[in-house]
Amino acid sequence: MAVLELLTSSTAATIAKFLIEKAIEYKKSKGSDKEVENLKDQLEQYKEKTHLMEKELGQFKKIATRIETKMGSSYTSENAFINWNFDTIKPESSPFEIKVWIEKGDYKKEHVTFQ
Repeated sequence: MAVLELLTSSTAATIAKFLIEKAIEYKKSKGSDKEVENLKDQLEQYKEKTHLMEKELGQFKKIATRIETKMGSSYTSENAFINWNFDTIKPESSPFEIKVWIEKGDYKKEHVTFQ
């Protein structure tokens, strides 16, 4: 999967946190799954680490691959990871305002303001 292609020792902790959160969502929507819970628990040790040794990284990749396969791509796709990342870093307020205008076929102008 694309998420694993992004995996380096500097991003393993972030990906572990993402996969743990997705496993929690999976449990809420699909119910308890002992294997997913076990794999999630194994990922906990990587969540706080920022640098992993090569052996640990290899083990992490095996666990991450298994949990991705078990939960399916709707939980662990590249888009799900990007959206999750944006949700966690999104500021509560922004000093910027974006105005968007669209022109319909009859050339009536409408605008929407985002804040």
